[in-house]
Formats: sequence, C-alpha cells, structure tokens
Amino acid sequence: VRNKRFELVNFVDRNLVKYPDVEELPKEDLLAFEKEVTGSYITGHPLEEYQEELVKNVTAYTTDFMMDDETQNVMALDNETYILGGLICDITHKLTKHNENMAFIKIEDLVGTVEVIVFPKVYDRFKDLLVMDKKVYVKGRAQTSEDGGKLILERMVSFDQMPKEVWIQFSNMEEYKEKETKLNDILWEFPGHNPVVVYVREERKAKTLPVNLSVREDEELLQELMQEFGEKNVKVVKKSI
Repeated sequence: VRNKRFELVNFVDRNLVKYPDVEELPKEDLLAFEKEVTGSYITGHPLEEYQEELVKNVTAYTTDFMMDDETQNVMALDNETYILGGLICDITHKLTKHNENMAFIKIEDLVGTVEVIVFPKVYDRFKDLLVMDKKVYVKGRAQTSEDGGKLILERMVSFDQMPKEVWIQFSNMEEYKEKETKLNDILWEFPGHNPVVVYVREERKAKTLPVNLSVREDEELLQELMQEFGEKNVKVVKKSI
C-alpha cells in the first residue's frame, strides 16, 4: 500500500509541474549543441547563411587540398597563395625548440576541412583569433604532397572584420563639388576605419577620401547618406584580405 501511495503522489506531482514558455534557441546555438553531442551538424551548418559572401571572397575550398581518389592529385598548386573561409574546428598549440608559440588549426567550410599551420612569425599577430568555432578567412601558401595539402598561414581575419569601403556615387564632378561640404559633415559624425570612396560617373573617376574621413559601418550613417545622395548611390563594398 505504501508503495502504491508513493507512486500515486509522484504521478500527481509530475502532472502538476508547470514548465515555463521559453523561446527557441538561435539556430547557431542549436547547431553548436548538435555538434557537441553528436560530433557533427545534423539540421544545418553555421556557414549556410554566409554562402554568397564566401563565394565572393575565397579563391579555394577545402576539397582543393584533398587527394583525388581517381587522379591521385591535389587541385591546389604547391606554393600558390589561396584564400579560404570557414570556422575553426580544431586547435593544437605547440612550443618550438626555440620556445616560440605556434599552432596547427583546422578550418571547416561547407565541404570539408583543411589543416592550417600557424608558424611563430605570424602566431602573435593572430593569436586572438585562434578560438574554436571562430569564423575566419585565412590567406596563405599551399604546401602539397602525396598525402594532400595544407596551408601555411600568412594572414587571418574574422568574418566581421573584413575590410570594407563605403562608396558614394555622384553624376558628375560639378554635383560632387556642390555636395562635398555636406558629405564631409556627415562623415565627420561617424569616425572609423573604413575608407570612403567617391565615384564620379560622368568623368568615370574614383578617389579615396583622406584617412580622417574614414568611417565606421553604421546603419544610421548609411541611412543618412542614402537620404542625402540617393539609395542607389551608396553601397558598402567588402574588400579581399
């Protein structure tokens, strides 16, 4: 009887529990949990939303560093420079015999992984980016062999730190001269590190404004520029690393 009473109380208590309504986790967090539990992504990939951007910025994919089973060749050419984009899926830090830091990392894109060697001469420059799951572009020199290919790192930049330029178009030089003061006044309000390029359509000339007129990427800035000079005449251009 005692056991039956205990089971009944537990049954009632469990049904009286009220669970709070919570929003679903962001897709990227859900994918991270999938990878942590199963070792792979199941319902998607964190890089899917960056496909267009990747196509514009990379010059190779991880599969270009894999040995082709039929030809026994690697697409990437030895000593050639390539840009790849992806997330860091593995990191191994090492000390050289001269007690210098270096690292071996793996970059994962939508089709595979490739090893990237971070030698001491560049390690200190990019050590803050050596973080698991960090989305980065890597530029370096290919090192190929009969076993496949690797990349010797020369430069690394995170997805959100890709160099950008703000382009503003004017119909002709006369219009630019008329609106130059207004343009400069707006730019002064949003100081940053992104260069501003003025393009004059009729004369087909472009010039980069002085460094002191460089701006941060800011939605308010873009809206103000579009309102003043026309939506079609303002755009942000991402530059290659």
